[in-house]
Amino acid sequence: MAEQLCQRALPGLVDRQFCNVRQWWFREHELDVLGLADEGLVAGECTFTSRQVSEGVFADLERTTSEVRWSGAPVDGETLYVLFSRSGYTDDLERTADVRDDVQLFSLSDLFDSAF
Repeated sequence: MAEQLCQRALPGLVDRQFCNVRQWWFREHELDVLGLADEGLVAGECTFTSRQVSEGVFADLERTTSEVRWSGAPVDGETLYVLFSRSGYTDDLERTADVRDDVQLFSLSDLFDSAF
């Protein structure tokens, strides 16, 4: 359910035109949010637990995204990583998002603001 909320909110949160936004899995790999746009992929993780999302969750997201193939080959373009959290983010992940253009962090209020 949380994954679907994040998938629906994504086009209102990210400045890209999507042709598809869904959950993705292949073997043991799974992404809560995967969007295909002309600029490349948007890959995301939805974590609605009582713990803050850490750099380790982001590292797992990057590793899993490297497994995505489109028509048997890696998708061209840049990947944008989006993380959704109910309980916020650790300082190390917030620092990463501050210095990297390809990482965006969203809260529950961001999700609701994009829906209304």
